[in-house]
Amino acid sequence: MKKLDYFLLFAIGACGLLLIYPGNTVWLGDEARLTLLALEANASGLPATHGLIGATGVTHGVPVVWLNQLLLLVGVNPVTSSALKAIFAMLLCCGALLQLSRTLHLPVGAGAAFWFCSPFIWFYLRLPGENAWLLLLSLYSIVAFACFLRDGRIFPLIMASLLFGLMFYLQAISI
Repeated sequence: MKKLDYFLLFAIGACGLLLIYPGNTVWLGDEARLTLLALEANASGLPATHGLIGATGVTHGVPVVWLNQLLLLVGVNPVTSSALKAIFAMLLCCGALLQLSRTLHLPVGAGAAFWFCSPFIWFYLRLPGENAWLLLLSLYSIVAFACFLRDGRIFPLIMASLLFGLMFYLQAISI
């Protein structure tokens, strides 16, 4: 029988706190504009064709508008949308951390506790805008790069590069 990784208890506690007490989150101009684009696209019955125009003049954030469209089909309450997004993001983080622990042959508890107990991560997982997805994409790009370093195959390196490109597309500040 495997020994229990007690660090997992901290991660489970942080995840439980995130679900029980969602707390406050920011609602700035970008979040409002992304939600408006999603509402307009849902009203038209088609997926969004554009996102926000950034400071550099490049349009970004279309995948976030698509996700917002899906969340707004459940209901137009922004608290519900943020909670659903946080649960979805948390599950994706758990999957990435499990894969990373398998790839590096390390116990998952310490990494999960470090990730989920971080106030920065805990706050950003609940953000309704595109910046929150940068955490997930960067985590999955690290997993892909670790797989490349372990196996030496080219596909994980290509996947890490694509995820990095998607990060730049969602928000140019990710560089």
